Amino acid sequence: MLSPKLFSVFWGFTLVELLVVTAIIGILIALLLPAIQAARAAAARMYCSSNQKNVALAFHNYHDVHSTLPLGAKSYDRGTWAIFTLPFIEQDGLANQYDHSQPYNRTPNIATLTQRRIGIYTCPADGDQTIAYQNYKLHNFVVCMGNAGVYNIYSGFNRIANSAWGAAPYGIMTVSQLHSAAFWGGKCYQTANNYKCYSFNDFSDGLSNSLVLSETIQGVPAAGLLTSNTDFRGLIWFGDNTFFTAYFQPNTRNPDLVHPSYANMTKPGGGTLYDIDHPLGVVSGDIGILSARSFHIGGVNAALGDGSVSFFSNDINIDTWRAMGTINGDEIVPH
Repeated sequence: MLSPKLFSVFWGFTLVELLVVTAIIGILIALLLPAIQAARAAAARMYCSSNQKNVALAFHNYHDVHSTLPLGAKSYDRGTWAIFTLPFIEQDGLANQYDHSQPYNRTPNIATLTQRRIGIYTCPADGDQTIAYQNYKLHNFVVCMGNAGVYNIYSGFNRIANSAWGAAPYGIMTVSQLHSAAFWGGKCYQTANNYKCYSFNDFSDGLSNSLVLSETIQGVPAAGLLTSNTDFRGLIWFGDNTFFTAYFQPNTRNPDLVHPSYANMTKPGGGTLYDIDHPLGVVSGDIGILSARSFHIGGVNAALGDGSVSFFSNDINIDTWRAMGTINGDEIVPH
């Protein structure tokens, strides 16, 4: 083995000097990695915000043509805002191929749309989850259906038609005909083949004070065939999972409240998701509360009725967040 002195003769550096340089390089790398990760996270957040901006503008273009926003969910399986908005995000071909007389999970809709991932409906901070059964693609954007809970859409559409259906109290908060959300409430209903929803004139709280779109984390699908363990969150073609509510703050540790058939009750590798400390925890029930969630550090991106997109902190005042969840609650939203 070369002595430090001979090492210096051969290479021009002493062993001690090389060790010092190596240590410095290690420290610099350790300092640089978090910066790189932060830059990647910031880029993903900006890309996500850009996608949301395009969807929010698509809502405005839809409104220009139809004088209303698109319906949040035509029924639990017969079309959602994500389908109605396709022509306004330059996806006319997919929109024209979609058969509205058939559910999302029937031919030809499976092959033409629900097996496809629409880039503008996704956030790069999340993964690209696919439900193995029929290869349904999961996405990240969901529309605002109030600041409370909504009845399970599956039963709500058939049970409480032509009234303030879909509006259920949770705690002290309610969504009603008087306090509606951009995509849910007393006017957003089905009568025969006529599907109505809100116009911007209905936003008495102001477009800049009303949430229309935010994020969800794609569910972790169960392997194999479709079962009660399949997590549908992010399946935006399916009415029961196409929304969020503003009852809880963004990225809340409170579990989502979902229909028992529509969420995976097990963690990957075992265990359950009933632990409310787990950010994807779920509890089954008839009232639907799906909170805004993302993998961004500290909050979520969300679009407002005026087409703007902002980053909302996990620590946003809960009263402010709930006030923004309705379009006509007459609440004061501080700026």
